[in-house]
Amino acid sequence: MARVCAYMGDDMEDYEIMQKAGLPAAPASAEQFIKNISLFVAKRDGGYGAIRDLANFILLAKGIDIHTLALK
Repeated sequence: MARVCAYMGDDMEDYEIMQKAGLPAAPASAEQFIKNISLFVAKRDGGYGAIRDLANFILLAKGIDIHTLALK
């Protein structure tokens, strides 16, 4: 089940679970060793839009137009 789970972390306490996640991700402000194991690194810091960056990445990968999503 972990292979279908995205997880965003930024420091040592996140390392173990990120290795099990299907989509390990990090905010721009994460420690470098966390960014190194991430398949996605947000352009924004944690607390400043990093989760939105990840959500947009996932939606775009699924072929969902993020600009018209709210209109549905």
